[in-house]
Amino acid sequence: MRAAKRLAQAAQGYDHAHRLAPERTELLCDRLFASLSICDWRTHEETCRRLLDVIDRDRGVVLPLLSLLIGTSPAQQDRAARRFHREAVGPVSPTAAPRRALPPGGRLNIAYLSADFHDHATAHLTAELFELHDRARFSIFGYSYGEDDGSPMRRRLEAGFDRFRDLRQADPGTVAALCAEDGIHILVDLKGYTQNVRLTLLARRLAPIQVAYLGYPGPLGAELLDYAIGDRIVTPTEHQPFYRERLVRMPDSYQVNDRRRPTDAPMPTRVSCGLPAEGVVFCAFHAAFKIAPDLFALWMRILRRVPASTLWLLDAGSDATANLRAEAARHGVEPARLVFAAPRPQAEHLARYRLADLALDSFPYTGHTTTSDALWMGAPVLTLHGGTFASSVAASLLHAAGLPETVTGSVAEYEERAVQLAGQPATLTGFRRRLEAGRSTAPLFDSPRFTRHLERAFQTMWDRHAAGLPPEAFTVEPS
Repeated sequence: MRAAKRLAQAAQGYDHAHRLAPERTELLCDRLFASLSICDWRTHEETCRRLLDVIDRDRGVVLPLLSLLIGTSPAQQDRAARRFHREAVGPVSPTAAPRRALPPGGRLNIAYLSADFHDHATAHLTAELFELHDRARFSIFGYSYGEDDGSPMRRRLEAGFDRFRDLRQADPGTVAALCAEDGIHILVDLKGYTQNVRLTLLARRLAPIQVAYLGYPGPLGAELLDYAIGDRIVTPTEHQPFYRERLVRMPDSYQVNDRRRPTDAPMPTRVSCGLPAEGVVFCAFHAAFKIAPDLFALWMRILRRVPASTLWLLDAGSDATANLRAEAARHGVEPARLVFAAPRPQAEHLARYRLADLALDSFPYTGHTTTSDALWMGAPVLTLHGGTFASSVAASLLHAAGLPETVTGSVAEYEERAVQLAGQPATLTGFRRRLEAGRSTAPLFDSPRFTRHLERAFQTMWDRHAAGLPPEAFTVEPS
């Protein structure tokens, strides 16, 4: 039912299954995700309390991705990931790292492993990275075990690698043999604990060095990877005890961006988008599962304090729309002040950001591609800087985009800043102009700069390995 998008029925099914088998705490996670996806929060507080208790007492499995959505600490996320890996993947005795020499003057062979090499948010961020790598020093391989959707993005990705392998039908032994054939020195996993991940591949030790990057903003809780790519904001040095991976801090933001992200679609009109002709437009184009009741209550307080303002959300289906409008009314906000944006191709979707005055970030799982999309289109984003990787991503992006003024440190500050900015159109216009100029100047969108920094990180990892030294956390110095 969940796969068929019948989420209300799915939530009921998971609830029934959990009552029959209460020790299966992962079913509670499935129910929570299904309920969040339709913004049904009737049992949200109690479910989150129970899941936090499961983590703290180590009484069962809490799905790692769900742990990022319920206000956990880095220590709790690590604990949840470790338990999940033990029970879902099983005790693993990783194969010893293969020994692969690099001849003098030879190129490092880097393989990127993912199920998302198609029209997907990960591809929208990384496509140019693969194209920009220095071919005099690196050979770049794409290892794909996800669908081929036949999209232009898929064809671009295939062309962007020196060699692209479709591994959908390959078992772990076959993949290991292909890595040996290709002489892979560093394998970069772009998935982590996200949909369609194949953790058994990582357990096979496909390369001398294995690296976690981009896909999952948190610890994996297993000795599967040597390094995790972060930055000073999302993975500060004090977080190292909660990662089995050694943390590599990039000098700007950890997130790469594609400068070919479209900006040339015609700007729509307010009428065509269902927006009122006048008044402040707050947008929050987040997946519905990122909207928790406390966050929505915060947004409703902002709407009450900013007369004639509108909250523009992504359409997540009729159940979610009905539930959100009912919640708005419960908070004393006219439901018509919520406007829902229908799915559109990427270029058309991005063009809608030009109508938004201020983007309101989600919390505790902040916007990732959602935030960089907004900043790319010149829409300022208001965020709350949390204490975990997932709750700090937007803060990292805003600093790298040159707009630290919209990073707040508390819920109260977030609310006050939103209301303040809504009454300062000249300030918002100035922010927009700064962001638009930053498309060609800000570190967040300087893809060649990011690529050189990442290559420096790869070289540092390899130099330690070649010298017989174990992985160690380090910071990449800026170019």
